[in-house]
Amino acid sequence: MIESDVKLGSLQDNGGPTQTILPLFGSPAINNGNNGTCEVTDQRGYSRGSDCDIGATERLLSDNIGEEHLKKVEHVNNPASFKPHLRK
Repeated sequence: MIESDVKLGSLQDNGGPTQTILPLFGSPAINNGNNGTCEVTDQRGYSRGSDCDIGATERLLSDNIGEEHLKKVEHVNNPASFKPHLRK
């Protein structure tokens, strides 16, 4: 059995009529859908673009803003998770 982290968020209100799961940054679901069978819009009504994502939702730039905020909150709540980036 092959195991891998598919990097999916939790079931939540991401806009649209029902709760959905967003692929997280770096998810293999991003841009790996079948463009021949993808709907024109995702379940929330947003355009799929030229390379569709696997699943009910299409990862959008505005979705990244929320994820970055969550990472910052995690560092505040769990200082041990903070990994500084050093410039050369």
